[in-house]
Amino acid sequence: MKERKSNWIIAGIVIVGIIIYGIYYFMSLSTTMDKAVLNKIDETNVTLQIIRLPLKTDSVPSRDVTVIDQNQIRNVFQPMSNLKLKKTSNFDKVDAASEYDLFIYSKENQKLLFRVAFLNENYVYVYDKSKKETIQNYSIVSEFDYKSFSDMLEQLLTSP
Repeated sequence: MKERKSNWIIAGIVIVGIIIYGIYYFMSLSTTMDKAVLNKIDETNVTLQIIRLPLKTDSVPSRDVTVIDQNQIRNVFQPMSNLKLKKTSNFDKVDAASEYDLFIYSKENQKLLFRVAFLNENYVYVYDKSKKETIQNYSIVSEFDYKSFSDMLEQLLTSP
């Protein structure tokens, strides 16, 4: 009888553990751009390099610009801060003509902190230098005016 009671206690502990792990796992699938990148940096102490990479041969040529003006950096980060993200294991680059890469560097030592790459209004991936140089793929699950965002990036890319 005592053995049966201890078996039930052990089974209960295992079930509670599985439930807690499941809750943690599903909660970790979704995040925000603030949690993934923006809260981890001091935007007044970074420089931003923006690169447009063509993904198709008939698309526009690649371009890049380095942004050091804090107002321009804030203008780039502002629409990103509202993004809600969900981890995904795969995404299709077929829909994208260009990829916009945002490299975030420390102003002090010019070391790379993050790389955020936007493929289109649906997909983004984040390279986090501090997390053992990992890349995490995300689908964008909130409203995102990608057209306005890419237009703003294009304006920075083409300004003298």
